[in-house]
Amino acid sequence: KAVGVMVGGVQLLPTLDVLRASTRGAPDEGFGSFFSLHPVNLLQLVAPYFFRERAHAGYTHEMGLYGGAVALVLAAWLWSRRADLGARRPLAAFALALGGLGLVLALGGYSGPFYRAWTAIPGLGLFRCPCRHIVLVHLALAIAAALGLEALAAGRPDDRRGRGLVAAL
Repeated sequence: KAVGVMVGGVQLLPTLDVLRASTRGAPDEGFGSFFSLHPVNLLQLVAPYFFRERAHAGYTHEMGLYGGAVALVLAAWLWSRRADLGARRPLAAFALALGGLGLVLALGGYSGPFYRAWTAIPGLGLFRCPCRHIVLVHLALAIAAALGLEALAAGRPDDRRGRGLVAAL
C-alpha cells in the first residue's frame, strides 16, 4: 500500500499545478452554459430534418433531441388519458417532471435564471455542456411512451378521447 501511495504521489503535484491553471479552477459564467441547447432545436421533436445538419449549430450528436415519432405520439396519447391512469399516475407525473427538468437544464443559458441558480449549487457550476441533459428528456419520453402504449392497449375501442391530438402529431 505504501508503494502504491508513493507511486501515485508522484502525480499529485503536477495534477494540482494543472488544476490551478485550468478553466475549471475558476470558471466564468460562460463556462457553464457552453453548448446550451438553443430553443429553436425544440423543432426537432416534430421535424427532425428541419435543419440541414439535423440540429441548429450542427452538433447532432450533442444537440439531437428527436426521440422518434412513435414515442412522441404515445406520450401524447398518455397525456390525453392522464385522468384514467390510476396506479400509473405517479410514474407518469415523474416522467413529465423529469422531462421538463431535463429540457430546462439542456437549454442551459437560454433557460434564464433557473440555470444560473442551478449552477450556483456547489459543484454543479464545474460542469459544462448542459445540452447533455437531453438524456433525461429521452428517458422521460421512453417512460411516457411505455405508459402510453400500455394505456392504448388497455383502452376501449370505442373511446375517441385523444384521437385528435394523436392525429395532429
